Amino acid sequence: MRRGPFYRGYESVSGRRIDPEVVAFWEIMAHIRWAVIALQQGERTLSGGEDSLELALTGRVYPPEVEAEILRQTGPDRWRAKA
Repeated sequence: MRRGPFYRGYESVSGRRIDPEVVAFWEIMAHIRWAVIALQQGERTLSGGEDSLELALTGRVYPPEVEAEILRQTGPDRWRAKA
């Protein structure tokens, strides 16, 4: 996804600079948060707290997808040496 045009437009209107590394950090944190929520929803069903196919599927299907996205966003090709 190309974000350059959006970032430039936002920066010109807001007068604030967007740091893509900070954006990437918070996107990864959002994925981790969603993975934890999905696992908690699955646990609600497994523990007998709530009988829900939707919660069970959420806990089973989404965490691997989110994990794959986190790995994609944090892969070695995204690393760089800090001076």
